[in-house]
Amino acid sequence: MIGRLANALFGGAGALAAGQAPAFYAQYLQRLGGRLDQAISAVERVRADAAARGEGLDDYIALSLADTSTRAQEAGQRALEAVQTRDALREAYAALSVARPLERPQVFAEHFDRGLAEATMRDFVPALPVSPEGLIYAAVGLLFGLAVLAGLEGVGRSLFGTPRGDRGLKRNG
Repeated sequence: MIGRLANALFGGAGALAAGQAPAFYAQYLQRLGGRLDQAISAVERVRADAAARGEGLDDYIALSLADTSTRAQEAGQRALEAVQTRDALREAYAALSVARPLERPQVFAEHFDRGLAEATMRDFVPALPVSPEGLIYAAVGLLFGLAVLAGLEGVGRSLFGTPRGDRGLKRNG
């Protein structure tokens, strides 16, 4: 009885936890898209400043960085960082948005942004895993939860010496 309850609790907890992966991924991707939009806007502002000076973006950055004025160099550095940020976010968003469900964990790890993940987690809204992907993650979580329970049982048996088949009182007769 207790074994079945433990199986249900650990399996259910694993399924619920892992089943949230697709929802977290979607919310992370949405937040990443928002950051990308901000980065694109920042680069467009720099591009407008460059155009006002009669320069293209690349020339504006190169000339600002080469200028002897500290102020111009700082402006060039900020512009360069804005372009690099936009490019990195664009690459991450493109990779994450087209990744197939089985590729997502690897692609997510390759483009992982800790600050973005923490911000996503702070505002994370759990979802019921009813999509095929969510159900697969839930099934994997169920198996993982049961594996954790089996591992804990094994540790308990090795520490306390309870043989696997000897779970109750021996009956005479």
